[in-house]
Amino acid sequence: EYRAEAERLAEKGQYKEAVRARFRAIIRELEQRAVLDPRPGRTAGEIAREGGAAVPAIGADLRAVAETFNLVWYGRHVATRTEYDTVRAADERIRHARLVAVTVDA
Repeated sequence: EYRAEAERLAEKGQYKEAVRARFRAIIRELEQRAVLDPRPGRTAGEIAREGGAAVPAIGADLRAVAETFNLVWYGRHVATRTEYDTVRAADERIRHARLVAVTVDA
């Protein structure tokens, strides 16, 4: 649902809201695939750190998404199609990645 919402918003040129909806889709994906435990209130940086630590293969994408989200949502940067496309492309790579979590031996 978040992805469909993001596409609708992007089609209307509402890129700031589209970035947020697509980021929510990524978070939900990571929760559903047991990379992150569902926990409201995480910051974008926390999501990137925790998700990247759990699955290093998606760490760079998560950092890029978090930086983009923070830039357009809190940094007063006017979001454009470029920012949305950055988040959308990262989402597609994350969706299709084999999310193999790193385990730490105790």
